[in-house]
Amino acid sequence: MKFFRMMGFPAPREAPAQLYVNGQYFGFYMIVEHEDATFLQRNFGQSAGYLYEWEFADTYEFQNLGDDPSLYAQFLQLKTDQAAPDLQTFCNLVQLINQPSSSTFTDADFIIALSQYMDPKSFLTYAATENVLSEADALVGGIVGMNNFYLYQFQGAARNQRSVTFYQLIPWDKDLTFSASARDIMTGFTVGPNINMLAQRLVGIPEYLNFYLGQVSKAANLLGGTGGWADTGISSEYAVIDAAASNDPNKQCFAAGVLYSCGTSDFQNGVQALHSFLASRSAFVLQEVQSYGFQPTAQGPRISAAAMAEPSDLQFSVGAVGTPQGQAAPGSLLKVTGANLGPAAQASSNPLPRSLANTYAAVEGVRAPLTATAAGEIEIQIPGDLPAGSANIVVSVSGEMSNTLVVGVQTD
Repeated sequence: MKFFRMMGFPAPREAPAQLYVNGQYFGFYMIVEHEDATFLQRNFGQSAGYLYEWEFADTYEFQNLGDDPSLYAQFLQLKTDQAAPDLQTFCNLVQLINQPSSSTFTDADFIIALSQYMDPKSFLTYAATENVLSEADALVGGIVGMNNFYLYQFQGAARNQRSVTFYQLIPWDKDLTFSASARDIMTGFTVGPNINMLAQRLVGIPEYLNFYLGQVSKAANLLGGTGGWADTGISSEYAVIDAAASNDPNKQCFAAGVLYSCGTSDFQNGVQALHSFLASRSAFVLQEVQSYGFQPTAQGPRISAAAMAEPSDLQFSVGAVGTPQGQAAPGSLLKVTGANLGPAAQASSNPLPRSLANTYAAVEGVRAPLTATAAGEIEIQIPGDLPAGSANIVVSVSGEMSNTLVVGVQTD
């Protein structure tokens, strides 16, 4: 989930926990943040839209089941408090995905139409993140078809803005990541038994295939190999949980669809398996990116630096300002500089918008309040609940994600 946030996506927060029952140690668990109205408000600044948990009912990959919206109810479990799900919108999306190209419905027409429902570049970036993690039970390339994600349909007023599309993907249940270090990056696109129809159609367009390969390359470089970001993160996490997990008297392992009791050596072997996966995964992925013909481009947003903003830069007050150079504080203002960061726009009232002129900035996955955007600089407010340490910032312009910039976070 940290890696999804590093790539600019909202993702549930998790924390290790020891569970005691009547004073007796029962075992080691993970606390996982609910994906609910509170989650939506924190990450998007709104919560009145439809939130769905994807429900596995059968192997499904966006194929056309018919134009009766009720046929898709089996997959969309409504998690917010509307009286009924909006199945017609999802049905319309499926019909669009299955509409064949023709002289009167070109690839360009398809992209324009699709963007009314789901940003194609955001979809590909999400799939790239999962594929680099070698997720075997995923949106694209899953062992049972599409699985393990939430879908947020923005509320009506917001989705009519240029900066917001109907659907946003949110990850869930990533316990089958790190499944195979040699998993093909085109699994689910053109390789494998379960081909996702939207993914296949997008990579059939050369521009979008190259974009996908670029996002895979970005994700692989961020993930790193031995001694890289993920490998170091696993070591840090292991140092925190080793005693709790090793002393868990009720450990269970999972194999061939069966849970069985297991011991400390199984836990330790599992940790080593993660390190072994990372030792080769990134290099394998980057080699495949080249074999599929990736051509780097200079287009798209690019962050070069971030610095604290001064109160005089603003037309109205939005919170605390003033932390040491190189640090950001929860609630403070930050100037993010770079190139191709979107068209010029200015917020005019409080609460600050989470997007301006088709641009947003994700800080640890949270769409930060924006005061202004321009091609070379945007001003954001750091989310108020960030813990001390560091935070990843990604800028999205028309669905295309920038590089990831890491800033320090100071809370006192």
